[in-house]
Amino acid sequence: MLHSTYFINMKKTILMTTLGLTVTFIILYSCGVGDQKKQESINRDNIGRDSLVRLGGYLTTIIGCNDCHSPKKILANGMSVLDSSLLLSGFPSTRPLPDFPDKPVDDGFVVGNLDATATRGPWGTSFAANLTSDATGIGNWSLARFSIALQHGRFKGIEGARELLPPMPWSNFQKMSAGDVRAIYEYLKSTKPVENNVPAFIPAK
Repeated sequence: MLHSTYFINMKKTILMTTLGLTVTFIILYSCGVGDQKKQESINRDNIGRDSLVRLGGYLTTIIGCNDCHSPKKILANGMSVLDSSLLLSGFPSTRPLPDFPDKPVDDGFVVGNLDATATRGPWGTSFAANLTSDATGIGNWSLARFSIALQHGRFKGIEGARELLPPMPWSNFQKMSAGDVRAIYEYLKSTKPVENNVPAFIPAK
């Protein structure tokens, strides 16, 4: 009987100790993660401009800005590569306007050109904007204006302007940190300026 009571008490002690350690670990880990996230936010706000530009270049790549905003060279096998001389300059104004067929759109499809710089859907035909540091791009934009465009989806970053059109996924960036928005802005402002007046949106017929 004594041995049974002893082992029962030992099990209870081990269980309570384990539970206590687990709770302590969770609290310490949570605090550590919170501190880490806070520290990362602080670091992003205070890093030098060169590091900020590098971060912005990384973010611009992983969120897919080049997918639509950079003209591409089409290879013989139909695949495409970025045109390094026109990076992030949008739909080239030197191209003829695309003549997309009506039927696919009438049937509920969205159509586009091979390098994804022009897209037609129920809204009409939209063209990827020039994001380079040229005046025809975002060269004279403020950070606040850039944030309005990127996170609030307003045309040319102007309050009260129309919403940006598909396929621009601006709603995905609404919760992006201010530090990340600034990094992307600084990167784009550092890009080679490409003079390119992108054609105006063509409304649906």
